[in-house]
Order: sequence, then structure tokens, then C-alpha cells
Amino acid sequence: MTEVLHQPVRVPEQTRTEPSPEILGLDWSPESFDSSRIDTLVGNLIPNQDCRGGRSFGVHIVEGSDEASDIARFIESTVFDEYFDNDVNTMKQEYSQYDPSSTFLLVLDYDNVKPVGVVRLIKPSAAGLKSLNDLVRTDSPWYREGDTTTRRMAEIGDDPNHTIDIGTMAVMPNYRSKHAGNGASAALYSTCVQWSIANGYNYWVTIVDKKIYTDMQSWGEPFQPFDGAEFRSYLDSPASLPVHLEVYSGLCKVKKFDEQMTEALGQPMDVHGLYTRGTGLEQQFVLPEWSNTV
Repeated sequence: MTEVLHQPVRVPEQTRTEPSPEILGLDWSPESFDSSRIDTLVGNLIPNQDCRGGRSFGVHIVEGSDEASDIARFIESTVFDEYFDNDVNTMKQEYSQYDPSSTFLLVLDYDNVKPVGVVRLIKPSAAGLKSLNDLVRTDSPWYREGDTTTRRMAEIGDDPNHTIDIGTMAVMPNYRSKHAGNGASAALYSTCVQWSIANGYNYWVTIVDKKIYTDMQSWGEPFQPFDGAEFRSYLDSPASLPVHLEVYSGLCKVKKFDEQMTEALGQPMDVHGLYTRGTGLEQQFVLPEWSNTV
């Protein structure tokens, strides 16, 4: 593992006063996603040089009611339109009802003042969890006679107050290869795990595209498909699968994978450390500060 040259510089989760609805721009309009406006919102989040400690990227946690959350919706809309032809109107129809209960994990490029990637976490609310709602709709490709969110929740762990939906994950085109190692995607995965543990959410549900599912399963097979579910077309993804995960059990599988790969390769493998402590990210990223340790 590369030697860490600097101590990690971490910034706490942003504390903000909720803006008035007139300022939010959460209407998914073209004006909300104007490139100059997005660049301004990104610039407002970038910490000073002392806090950055020479790092070029940072991870920020933004609530769905925050004006800065338009950065997240901009990334979602850009990437989902590119991959799945889900235009802004489609994204608004699918996700706007979950905006108030969403927390966004954002990766930003400090040097170039650009958005990099996002994970949308949908918390329990009256709106429910999108992946579960979509799973049990009668027009769902995975619908089974008599399906309800309550029945499907029992497969996850039957603990709705501690279950979140990984609603989206998206990385902008310019950041998918150069920073793909210990970069944007790794920072998002790591922050997602640490945020979940810090906030008491031990269960995940998501509907995941086959490519991402295959990539994630290669590290210890942490995801469990729902009963009877197979890859099907979903929101113009040709092959998606509804899955769930118990975080601590999933991390145990990842740790076992590390041990097996370390023995096979004859050198340390620490995917578990990446997920739970951000190992390997400290030199490039300003990371969130957590009140607990894993």
C-alpha cells in the first residue's frame, strides 16, 4: 500500500439553514441545471486551502432540501440521460417525490470546480423507498401476485426504520477511468458504508444495473437478490436486478474476500478498510468526519 504522506484532513458534514422554496430551484427545470449555476454551487462548497491540505477532491453530504442538492440532480440527469435515455422529465417523474427524504453524497473536483459523482440515499418517510415501491408495482417486471412492500421488507430484515434505499449512483463521464481506482466510485462506496453505519442504517435496498452489480459482487458477493428476481429491463436499463444487503454481514463477506485474496496474491488486500475507514483515499480526498469509528 502506498505510504500516506499527510494526515487525513476531514471536514464535518455541512450545517445549513434551510433555504426558502423560492431559492431552492428544486423543480428539475433547465434553469436549475444551468452549467454556470452548477459551477457556482460547487464553488460554494469548496473548503479553503488549509482545510484541503493539498487535496484535489472532496466528499460532501448534502440534504435534499438544500439548494446545493441541485448539483446531485444535475449529475443524475446527465449520467442517466447518457446511459439510459432518461431525460430530465423522466428523472423528475421518478425521483422528485423522494427529494425531501434524500441525502446526497457528492464528490467534487476542487481544482476544476466541477461535480464528479453522487449517491442518492432515500431515507424512510411517508413516500416510502423507491426501490421497494417499484418492486411491488403491478406493472413491475418482478411483481408477484400479492406483493406488498411489507412482504418484501421482511426479506431485507423487517426493520423499516433502519433501512435505506440506494436510489442512484452516478459518476460524470470525465471521471470514470482516470479516477476509477481509489477515486470517485471508491469514495462514494466508502462514504455510503460509513454514513449508513454512523446513522444507524444497517439494511440497504436497491435496484442495480447488471454492470455495477457484477462489479460489486466480485468483492465477496455482499448483495442478495430478492426472491424470484432475475435481471429485467428497468427504466431503460436493459438488465437490472432488485437486491438487498445487511451492512454488517456484507462487510464480513468483504473481509473474508480480503483474506482469501491476500493469501492468493501474496500481498495485502484491504477492500474492507476502504469501505469502513476510507483507506487509500486520504491523499486525494477531503473526507467527511464521523462521530463513530468502525
